[in-house]
Amino acid sequence: MGTPPHDDDLGTAGGTSPGSVGGPGSSRSTGGPTTAPAGTAGTTGAFAPTRGDRAAAWFTHAGKVTVIALIAVAVLIAVYLAASAFLPRWWAQVIGRQVDGSMGQGTAWGLFYGFLFTLVPVLVVSLVRRRWAQTWKARVIIVVVALLIALPNWLTLWIVLGGSNAAHAGERILDVQAPGFRAATLMGAIAGLLIGLTLTFTAVWVRRRRQAFAQREAALTAREAALGEPPR
Repeated sequence: MGTPPHDDDLGTAGGTSPGSVGGPGSSRSTGGPTTAPAGTAGTTGAFAPTRGDRAAAWFTHAGKVTVIALIAVAVLIAVYLAASAFLPRWWAQVIGRQVDGSMGQGTAWGLFYGFLFTLVPVLVVSLVRRRWAQTWKARVIIVVVALLIALPNWLTLWIVLGGSNAAHAGERILDVQAPGFRAATLMGAIAGLLIGLTLTFTAVWVRRRRQAFAQREAALTAREAALGEPPR
């Protein structure tokens, strides 16, 4: 006679494993409510910045920017006042020592300063069209360099148009020690500007002509190569 089957054998034969129905090892969900561990609810939004925090941060940043801007403006005003009280008189004295009261010397030096320190800045500014100067930083540097090169003409213009005591003193110095300098500077500046613009536009025209010629040559070469190919 055979051995009667055990309970384990019956469970295996029926396709179920021990603990599959509600047992400790069961993988079936019981459908009951799932509760989160205590103390975890609301921790995600506990440290999120509120509208008041964002407003306070914005006002703090705006205050810092305002203070920096005010300091920069104050420094610029102080530099301008110091320069306006010194530079026009100093530049007039430099020119007066060079000219030494001679009309011919005043005209020659005026043409020299006006022409050279207008022509060179115009040519420097024309460099902004170069490929290596396509970034705004490079263009700002080029413009600043051009303005600095033209500083002698700016100083003369400051004497002529300035309303400070130093500018008026510079005018009197130029009247006595450098006759003809201001008019010659204006004529030289106009000549330098015209020649600089002419050279700039000529260089641009020549460059474009060369590019167009190179493109036509490339197109002609490609066409001849296409016509010379054997039929497929």
